[in-house]
Amino acid sequence: MIKNYFLITVRNFQKQKAYSFINVFGLSIGLAVCVILSLWVIDELNYDQFHTNKANLYRVIVEQKDATGEYLSAITQFPLASSLESEFPDIINSCRYYGNNSPQIAKYNDKISKINNVAYADKTFLELFSFDLGKGDKHTALENVNSIVLSNKEAQKFFGDSNPIGKIMTIDYFGSPREFMVSGVLKDQNFNSHLKFDAIIPFHIFNSLYEGVTGWEYASNYYTYVLLNSNADVDQLNMKFKTFLSKYVPKSKDELLLQPITDIHLTSSVKFDPATNIDIKYIYFFTLIAAFTIFIACINFMNLSTARAEKRAKEIGLRKVIGAQRKQIIVQFFSESVWYTLIAFLLALFVVEITLPLFNEVSGKNISLLSIFSGGFVYLLVMIIALTAITAGSYPALFLSSFNPVEVIRQQSAGSRKGSLFRKLLIILQFSLSTIMISATLIVSEQLNLLQKHDLGFDKDNIVYLTIPRSSVDEMEFIKNELLRYPDIISIGSSNILPTHGNESNFSNWDGNMENKNVLFNITGVDYGYLPTLGMNLMEGRFFDRKFSSDLDEACIINEEAVKRMGMINPIGKKLEGYTIIGVVKNYNYMSLHNQIEPIFLNCLPRYANYVYVKINSGDYAATLRKIEQVYVKYIPNTPFEYHFLDATIGNLYKVEERSRILFSCFTFLAIFISSLGLLGLITFVIERRIKEIGIRKVLGASIPGIVNLLLMGFIKLIIVANIVACPAAYVVMNNWLQNYAYKTEISQWIFIFSLLITLFLVLVTVGYHSIKVAVTNPIKSIRYE
Repeated sequence: MIKNYFLITVRNFQKQKAYSFINVFGLSIGLAVCVILSLWVIDELNYDQFHTNKANLYRVIVEQKDATGEYLSAITQFPLASSLESEFPDIINSCRYYGNNSPQIAKYNDKISKINNVAYADKTFLELFSFDLGKGDKHTALENVNSIVLSNKEAQKFFGDSNPIGKIMTIDYFGSPREFMVSGVLKDQNFNSHLKFDAIIPFHIFNSLYEGVTGWEYASNYYTYVLLNSNADVDQLNMKFKTFLSKYVPKSKDELLLQPITDIHLTSSVKFDPATNIDIKYIYFFTLIAAFTIFIACINFMNLSTARAEKRAKEIGLRKVIGAQRKQIIVQFFSESVWYTLIAFLLALFVVEITLPLFNEVSGKNISLLSIFSGGFVYLLVMIIALTAITAGSYPALFLSSFNPVEVIRQQSAGSRKGSLFRKLLIILQFSLSTIMISATLIVSEQLNLLQKHDLGFDKDNIVYLTIPRSSVDEMEFIKNELLRYPDIISIGSSNILPTHGNESNFSNWDGNMENKNVLFNITGVDYGYLPTLGMNLMEGRFFDRKFSSDLDEACIINEEAVKRMGMINPIGKKLEGYTIIGVVKNYNYMSLHNQIEPIFLNCLPRYANYVYVKINSGDYAATLRKIEQVYVKYIPNTPFEYHFLDATIGNLYKVEERSRILFSCFTFLAIFISSLGLLGLITFVIERRIKEIGIRKVLGASIPGIVNLLLMGFIKLIIVANIVACPAAYVVMNNWLQNYAYKTEISQWIFIFSLLITLFLVLVTVGYHSIKVAVTNPIKSIRYE
C-alpha cells in the first residue's frame, strides 16, 4: 500500500511539474527558515543551562530606591556574599565576581599581549559554576592570591602547546606589574553563559588593593552569587532579604532579591548586567516568524492542491466506484503530503547548510548544522516535519476525499465554489501574516533609527578612545601634550570608565535635604578635558579647571536630573557628600536608551582616568590614527596599541536591535517570496481554467486592460482585506514590544500604508505579468488550445 501511494505521488509530480516544484520549493524555504530559527531559539534558551547547580544557583540583585522610583541593579557591595552565607543557613555556598572592563597587559618571556576580559572571583567560583578545567584542579585553582586561570585561547596565545601550569606571567595589575602563576586552563566549551571572561584572578586580591575601602558604605561594583539548599524556600528568603541591607547601611531603603541563574539572559531587566542580554519577547517574535513562514508555505500547498481538485476529481471518483473507502483516499493524500514534506526537508537541510555561515555572522552565533542531531532537537525536527505534513495535507485530504463519485463522473462541479471560498480565505490569512511581518520589520527599523540618531546630550562622533595601562598613567600628560600639537587633534580628555558604563551609589548627604531622601547617582572620575572633549553642555557654573587646586579633591559636577531629584535650588556652591558643586551639565544619556536619564556625579580624578578620548577632525583619519599610534608607542613601548571609535561602542548597546532588524528583514522577505510563489501557482491555474473564456471575450471586443482587470481585481481585493485584518494585530504586538524602551518611536499610519503598497506591488508583479501575458495572446490560439 505504501509503495502504491509513493508511485501515485511520483506520477502526480511528473504530470504537474510546475505545481509540484512550487510546493516543494515553498515548503523547503519554509522548513529552512523554521530549522534555522529553531536552532537560534534553542541556543538562546540554553544560556546557563549547563551548570550542574542551575536549579539552586541564584544571583543577588538589588531593588534600589530613591526619591523618584525603584530600579533593579545587578551590582552589590563587597562584603555581601560572606554576610549572607553566615546569616542564612539555606545558603550553603557563595561567591563574588567582578568583571574588569579594562584590558590587562600580560607578559610571558618576550610575549606581550592584552587579555581583554579579566574576571575576579572567589575560590568557590569554579565549584558553583560548571566551567570545567582542561588543566589544573578546580578546587584549588583560585586559592592562591597570585594564581590565574586562563581560557584555552589565552593559554595558546602565550604558551603554545606547552603545559602552562606553574608558569609565571606578569600582568599590569591596576598600575603596577605583578606576577601570577598559571593554576588552571579552561576547556574550550561551547556553552552559553552570561559570564564572559578570558582569565580569572582570585577575588581576595582586592583585600590588599582596597584595604580599608571594602565596607558597606562604599560604591557597589561586584556581582554576588549564592547556592541554596535544595529544600530552601526562595519566597521566604526574599522576604527576609527586604530588610537585610538596612542592618549594615541604616539609611538604605534598598532591598535584595534572588534571581535564578537561568533567568538572567532572557528575563533580566536589571542595570549593569555583565553581558548583553536579550528580552524574551525576541524569542516569541522569532518563534512566531518561524511558525508564520512554515504556515504560509503550507497554505501554498493547500491552495494549489484544492485548486487542482477538478483535475483529480475523476481519479477520486473512479477510486470510489471500484471500492476505495474515504479513509483510504485521506491516507493517500496525507501520504503525498508526507512525501512532499520529506523531499522539501532534505532540500531545506541543503539550504540551511549554505546559509548558516551568513546567519551566524549576522546573529553573532556559532551554530552548526550538526546541532540538529542532538537528542532534543531531533524530536523537535520530527515534530516540525509531522506538523508540516499534517497541516499541508489536511484540507486537501478532507476536501478531495469528500467528492461524490456520481457527480464527478458526470463531470459536474466538484465542490468548486466551496474550494474557491476556502482558497480566498487562505490567501487573506497568508498575506495577513506577511503584512504583520512587513509592519514589524518597518517598526523595528524605525526604532533602531531613533536609537542611533537620538541626541545623547554629548558628542560621540569623530572621537577615538584608547585604554592606557594604569602603570603608565604618569605618561598621560606627556601623551596628551604631544598629541595636542598635531593640527588634526582638537581636544583630549579622560575618565576612569566609559560613558556607556556606570558605577552607582546612593547619596543622601546634601545641603537642604531635610526629608532625609536618597538619590541614586552614577559616579564617574574624569580629568580637566573630559567634558569639553565630549561636548557636554554647561547649564550653570564651570568645568573643572587646573587653576583651582581644590577641584581635585573637593569639587563635583552634576547634571540637571540630579538637581531635579534632590529638589535643590541654586545648586552652585552647595555641598553634596562633602564635595562642592561647581557646575551643572545638561542631561545626557550615559547608558542605553532603554533607560531614562539618571543623576550624574562627576569628580576630578585625572590620576585614575585611564580611558583617553581624542577628538579628531573628520579629514584624514588614517594619518591621524598613525600619529596617535606613534605617540602611544613612544611613551608606552611595551603595550599593544588599540583604539576604538566611541560612536561604534555606543552603537554596540543596540546590537540586539540591529541584528533583529536584519533578521526580521531577511525572514520577512522569504515569507513574502513564498506567498508570491503561491500566487504565481494560483494565477497560472486561474488562467489555465479561464483561457477559453478570455479568448472568447477578446473575440467579442474585450480590451487588454479589461482582461487584466478581470484577472487582477479579485486578488487585489483579497490583499486589501488581508491588510485590514493584519494592521490592528501588528499594532498591538509592536506597541507592546516598544514598551521596553524609555525612548520609542511612534507607530505611524504610514507604516501600514507602506505595508499595503508593498503587498500590492508584489501582487501586481506576480499576477499582473501573467495577466498581461495572456491578455495580449492571440484569441485564436486560446480557443484552439481548448
